[in-house]
Amino acid sequence: MQYTNDFLAAVKYLQSYVYPELHPAMVAQWILESDRGNSKLARDANNYAGMKWRKELAGIGKPLLIDVPSEPCPVEFTAFASPRYCKPLLIDVPSEPCPVEFTAFASPRYFVRGFWKFLDREPYRGWRNTVSPEQYIEHIGSTWAADPRYIAKVKALIPEARKLLQEDKTMPDPQWFELLRKTDSGAHLIAYSGSEALFRTPIRTTEDLAVIFDLYGKHNVEIAPEGKLMPVTEQKTIDDLQQVPEPEKPSAELAGLKVFLEAGHGWSGSSFDPGAVGHVQEHTQNKIQATACAQWLRARGAEVRLELYDRGTPARDLRTRGRIAGGSDVFVSFHHNAFNSKAQGTETLVDRLADTDDKALAEIIQSHMSKASPFQNRGVKQQGLGVLRGAKPGSFAACLTEAYFVDGPGIQNPDGLDKKLGVAVAQGIAEFAKAAGKV
Repeated sequence: MQYTNDFLAAVKYLQSYVYPELHPAMVAQWILESDRGNSKLARDANNYAGMKWRKELAGIGKPLLIDVPSEPCPVEFTAFASPRYCKPLLIDVPSEPCPVEFTAFASPRYFVRGFWKFLDREPYRGWRNTVSPEQYIEHIGSTWAADPRYIAKVKALIPEARKLLQEDKTMPDPQWFELLRKTDSGAHLIAYSGSEALFRTPIRTTEDLAVIFDLYGKHNVEIAPEGKLMPVTEQKTIDDLQQVPEPEKPSAELAGLKVFLEAGHGWSGSSFDPGAVGHVQEHTQNKIQATACAQWLRARGAEVRLELYDRGTPARDLRTRGRIAGGSDVFVSFHHNAFNSKAQGTETLVDRLADTDDKALAEIIQSHMSKASPFQNRGVKQQGLGVLRGAKPGSFAACLTEAYFVDGPGIQNPDGLDKKLGVAVAQGIAEFAKAAGKV
């Protein structure tokens, strides 16, 4: 049976979450539970994992009563102790449809959020310590379903799930989005390929839009019903999106400056490196920070090349990653640290062979980052860094940032923090470029 588009959208959303080595088992669960997105629960409620309602899902999903013939339903019969005496007796009758409270989700994206929240409950504690799809399903399977063959069934579907995750060609990428505002249910974003609607997802702020664009790239949004096209990258709220602002005149403050920015780790050929993993995934945060930095610089006239290392990026070793920055005035590689769940702080690194320009760039960027960061200023350090070694022969100045420890304490609103730190790095680049006569 064919996968539904909503099911494929859920698979794509899953890939932005940490623990990619466990994704094949998770997708295998969804294939089994939802019949590849074709079950009634999947079609009506975007629930691809058969998740029943739990209070921890409040705010992500909502309860939905469904009659389930496969669930034993207690029926009250009469029991007789003797011909003269009787009493009520509850017996589970599998043939009787029984109302079960499942969870309904507004979209595939909300389902993935709910699935992650569902897993992090007490019955499945320890699943994050598993290291393979097989170990993961062996850990949670007997609790997830009463079927004694459930684990074996999921394992048998892992090869199919792995192929689905690797292909990434199962659903057309959206060509445009329509923003539809309804008074009864808020704003919705509908993704289209040509005239075909691929999926619909609730939208409250541009934080929600950022999740979409992180997966599918930036698009134009058509505001229904007016039919106007407008860029969304600089809007703040849904109300902003439903107004067409006067275009801002671009600044020429940094005209002539050539900057190359890269988000550390990510895809290289067919392999994915998430980087450090803790409360958040490093590569995801690297992209947020690098994108914010690029937007700030471009708005002021700089020529910026941004490499996010999304799926489809050719295989490159670290030296090659640096070498493609040749010809730039500034090269910055964005990273985040991890250590022992206790360390925390912000630092900037240069290569062991760094010259005075590299060190000056790093010192200025670190100064701006430390002002924007709520964490300890760990200063500028020198290490042997292949990506900077590769960049230096063709770039004027190069450094690598370590925004904070993703497994450390005190992380609140990481996406907002990384946007703030990305702007701080951009301001540091601008100050360095002016001092070095590059603008």
